[in-house]
Amino acid sequence: MTTENTINWAQLRKDADDATKPVPADWYDVIVEKAERKPASTGAEMVVTQFKIETGPHAGRTLFTNFVFSPDKAFALNMFFRNMEALGVGPVFFTLLQEQNLSVEASMIRLAEAITGRRARVEAGVRVWQGQERNEIKNMTP
Repeated sequence: MTTENTINWAQLRKDADDATKPVPADWYDVIVEKAERKPASTGAEMVVTQFKIETGPHAGRTLFTNFVFSPDKAFALNMFFRNMEALGVGPVFFTLLQEQNLSVEASMIRLAEAITGRRARVEAGVRVWQGQERNEIKNMTP
């Protein structure tokens, strides 16, 4: 926060600290603000997704998750398709994608484009990663 030629450093520091604290574990209405295809460290394809909380006291805060496409792992694949359905991308989308005969990379780019702007309800949890509390998406519904 600045006024004229002064800076409120204490307020800026508080704002910065608050921005990195996880939101409480709960259900949130979100919109996919950004989604992009990237390779995972394992070599698998994934869609890196940024959600914005739309309602409640944490409106405007951001949550992140990655949707990893693992065709050789049935359980992971089931979770992938369940999450896509929660975002409104179901069998019709994947049938049309199949008909386009695209590469896996190109398909994941199309999928990222398709989920951008979609809304869902997510259950956020809090976990410790590298010594810091962070949010994780535990569940997702339409």
